[in-house]
Amino acid sequence: MTEIDPQDLVRDYIAQWNTADTAERRAAIERLWSEDGTHCYAGTPAVTRHHYGEGEAWYVATALDQPGVDRVIRRILDRHDLLGPYADLPDVETATRVAPDGTRLLFVLNHAVEAAQLTAPAAATDLLTGKRIEEHDPFTLDPLGVAVLRLQPMVTTRAQDGGVPGT
Repeated sequence: MTEIDPQDLVRDYIAQWNTADTAERRAAIERLWSEDGTHCYAGTPAVTRHHYGEGEAWYVATALDQPGVDRVIRRILDRHDLLGPYADLPDVETATRVAPDGTRLLFVLNHAVEAAQLTAPAAATDLLTGKRIEEHDPFTLDPLGVAVLRLQPMVTTRAQDGGVPGT
């Protein structure tokens, strides 16, 4: 494979998009490929992650298809514990709202035309039906249905919430 200087590649790549003539632009693109038909970046990662300080940056160096985008986004969300309770159900959307008094409401929307079989992520009361649901209980969300679940308060000790035990 022909060795390509990265600076030359960048210069050529930028030049191809600044060339108005279609034939010249096509020739510039072809020069980015080696004689054996492989691109100089073949075999290198298409998605990379770089740790910096307390965080990280992800770089996607290709145009991913939708399953590829979904996989990268899911991995990022999973790394930061941001996946919702129904992440494996693409037609089920959730949003949690917290009231000033600490009450947590979980809105569950089923965008599918089929019923969704779900499991309660926590003990809750369905505010639309008044029905009490225990954690891990199965429940059905009708096609295009909505549930508004008032989640039961999480019980913490003073030590868990940063307080001093016994005060």
